[in-house]
Amino acid sequence: MCDKPSGSEFRKRAKETIVKNEKLLAKIPKLTTFYKSQSTDVSERNLESSETSTTEQTTDPNTAPENEKGGGGDCSNNSVPATENSATGQLRAVQPQPTQISNDPACWIINEELRDYIAQNGLKQNDDEDFSKSARHYPDHRRHFSKSHFMKKMTNEETVKRSWLVYSPSNGHVYCGPCKLYGGSSLFATSGFNDWRNVGGIAGHENSRDHQQCLVKFITREKKLERIDSQVLKQYDKNVEYWKKVLERVVETLKFLSSRGLPLFGDNEKLGSSRNGNFLGCIELISKFDPFMADHLVRYGNKGSGTPSYLSSTITREVHLLLHDQVKSKIIEEILIAKYYSIVVDSTPDYSRKDQLTLIIRYVLPEGSPVERFITFMANTGHKGIHMFVSIVGEIESLGISMKNCRGQSYDNASNMSGCYQGLQTRIKEISPTADYVPCSGHSLQLVGTGAADSSPESVEFFLLEQNVYVFFSASTERWAVLIRHLPEDAYTVKALSDTRWSARSDASKAIFKSYREIISALTEIGENPDQPSTARVEANSIAKQLQKLETAILLLFWNKVLDKFHRYSKKLQTEGLDLQSVLNLYVSLKAFGTSLRNENEFSKIEKEAKQLCGSNEYKKDQSRSTKPKLPFGESTKNHTEFSGRESFIFNVYYAALDKICTSLSDKIKIYSDLNEDFGFLWNLLNLHKSDISKHAKKLQEKYSDDLDKTFPEECVCFAFFLEEYKEMDPNAVKDFGNPQALLKFLKSNRIEDYPNVNISLRIFLCMAVTNCTGERSFSVLKRVKNHLQTTKKQDFLNSSALLYIENELLQTLDFSGIISDFAAAKARRKTFV
Repeated sequence: MCDKPSGSEFRKRAKETIVKNEKLLAKIPKLTTFYKSQSTDVSERNLESSETSTTEQTTDPNTAPENEKGGGGDCSNNSVPATENSATGQLRAVQPQPTQISNDPACWIINEELRDYIAQNGLKQNDDEDFSKSARHYPDHRRHFSKSHFMKKMTNEETVKRSWLVYSPSNGHVYCGPCKLYGGSSLFATSGFNDWRNVGGIAGHENSRDHQQCLVKFITREKKLERIDSQVLKQYDKNVEYWKKVLERVVETLKFLSSRGLPLFGDNEKLGSSRNGNFLGCIELISKFDPFMADHLVRYGNKGSGTPSYLSSTITREVHLLLHDQVKSKIIEEILIAKYYSIVVDSTPDYSRKDQLTLIIRYVLPEGSPVERFITFMANTGHKGIHMFVSIVGEIESLGISMKNCRGQSYDNASNMSGCYQGLQTRIKEISPTADYVPCSGHSLQLVGTGAADSSPESVEFFLLEQNVYVFFSASTERWAVLIRHLPEDAYTVKALSDTRWSARSDASKAIFKSYREIISALTEIGENPDQPSTARVEANSIAKQLQKLETAILLLFWNKVLDKFHRYSKKLQTEGLDLQSVLNLYVSLKAFGTSLRNENEFSKIEKEAKQLCGSNEYKKDQSRSTKPKLPFGESTKNHTEFSGRESFIFNVYYAALDKICTSLSDKIKIYSDLNEDFGFLWNLLNLHKSDISKHAKKLQEKYSDDLDKTFPEECVCFAFFLEEYKEMDPNAVKDFGNPQALLKFLKSNRIEDYPNVNISLRIFLCMAVTNCTGERSFSVLKRVKNHLQTTKKQDFLNSSALLYIENELLQTLDFSGIISDFAAAKARRKTFV
């Protein structure tokens, strides 16, 4: 058993152990000796051979030897500062950081640190300098270095960059970077080359053996000292290019499907499935003819979450929204350039029972054509004027568009929009007093027709009869087959009426008029067929009997003529670029048509044709027993006039409908003429006296005082003189001066900048929306992109789908390469480093 050492013995042993460890550590080399210090400076090494020369070189770079510095010059800003060595009392050069190394080759101090730095960061050629110091004066002329010398022209006319050539801003010489760094012996490595009269020496140097040897050393060192993440960056760039190619195909597929309003997704996202939707189906079709996409599907298809493929619904929706944002940005850019605009608003419920408020903006393009663009759908905004006002103003201002530049608004005739007290148009006028309300011309024309159709019981019964004809035949496939068998191949089939589409009445009337006898023949066959149910036979005979009445035949001819006119004018009123002047002309023409029909001669022509059509010559009233009217007690029947069936029909049915049409059109014409009167003089300048022009211009300037200068009247008079002079030079151009659109295009195409206020006034007039048919068309798109199979579609995706479908022409013209590159770079970075 060992005795435990005493305390003094224990301390003695511990002290010996410490001394022993210290001696052992002193013999072991330090870790820093295994690495070469990059702070070792060449000037410090030269201290051992010459203290004086080293001190001069470190304190004043301009006095460095020629083989180290080059051709001299001003390098004071790039000199290496010196400090005093505390051990020796000598000046020691402080090693510059990489950012302190000069880009001027004349100021380089050749050492390992400089070579490493340039190998890692590359040569800066200083090709953005002005080359002013390179000028040399020869006896006959003056020459200097040119930027073109950095390029080498090949025999096949191609150009190759001389990446080895470096310009010195301090002395105006050019150097060979590799030769300067690795001990070349030519002028390009020592004092620099500046003999611009013999500039062919540059080409001679790059072909020399000395240059090739230095270039090999430069490239070898560059390879050894590549950035530690260079391979990662190369892989990243490769990934970016790869995903860009994928995205290009994804974007084109989305553009194709969106421009046709087709749904993107199916029940699943599995490649090869017949229920994976249109998007993946198109991708599979592309892969059959595109080796790149075929390889992509093999490598990344159906890999599940965690493996990016750019084909998932999440990425597809993200790209889809980016396309929407770029198209919308283009529309906003056009609106801001146009400045003045008008709005069109309407609402309808979608399949999910959400009320969708559509917003359309009309403005004038730079070339002078008015255009109407869909902006967005807003869900559940409410039907009150205040609710719609808050939603619309908030949406427009969120786009960066000022409501003060709104110069027009067009809605249907609903009171919540057109109301003069609490309506939407009144509230918007509180913000922009010059935002005139223009009732939708198409909807107004429909109201005119609806009022005329309800003007008499006989007219109401006539349209009910048309609907009954359609319902009777369409209720049974057997009856429909009988009708088709009687109709010629190119004949119209019977049509149904519609509460919203007034053109459906025109189609229904035209179908019965064109196939009148064939329809009666089909009804007669059904009525006489014992195999048919008794109710069908009775109904067929009743309808045939009603059609064969003289009154029915007259109404059929009358309404067919009137509705055909209404239908053709309604289609013109649905034109996107329609202006207020054109609407007024159409309404005046339609009223003249109605007035022309309101005389007995026109009725006689219709009556004669109706008798030939139906084979009947008597009115129903003339066939029935006449009854004496019941008069109050004491009144005599002597003054009572009894009208014949013909007279009664003319006064109570024919004239009643025409009077309703003409009266309603007169009311609408007054509304549109009041709005048009302010601007109408602009396209009538050649026919007005100069005093009248000045008077109308002054009135318009007072209304739009924030837009038109006070010199507007004088400018209009001068413009009238200009048009008169232009008329003498080109008489054929006069016909275009009577149309506001043609007049604005005339100013734009001829670059006439001397009449800016005329330009502004025409733009304000043409930006006024006169119909909300574009809004109605957006509802047709809404029913397609959010149908009964897509009722859960989110609002942002609904808006992007609708915008890309409605504005598909604009979609096809835009370049999406920028968002493809940005998107691919973002996704590739995330994929590479996560």
